[in-house]
Amino acid sequence: MVWLSARVFDGSQHGPEFDHLVLPIKLAERMISGVGFGDSFLEPFWFDTAEEYGQQGKAYRLIGLESEKILQR
Repeated sequence: MVWLSARVFDGSQHGPEFDHLVLPIKLAERMISGVGFGDSFLEPFWFDTAEEYGQQGKAYRLIGLESEKILQR
């Protein structure tokens, strides 16, 4: 199993590596799941696109480079 480090941005700075954990899901294309983060997305979504996803009345998307993505809500 591969674990992906995630860091929480508090509005002024990023937290330490593995402050949070994101699980990759490999199907025909890559997806991620961020379970256990409280008020965040509940359903997995595609990793390799900046497409916006709506869940529970909020919008999410991943932006950035392959080596470091940013989840925007």
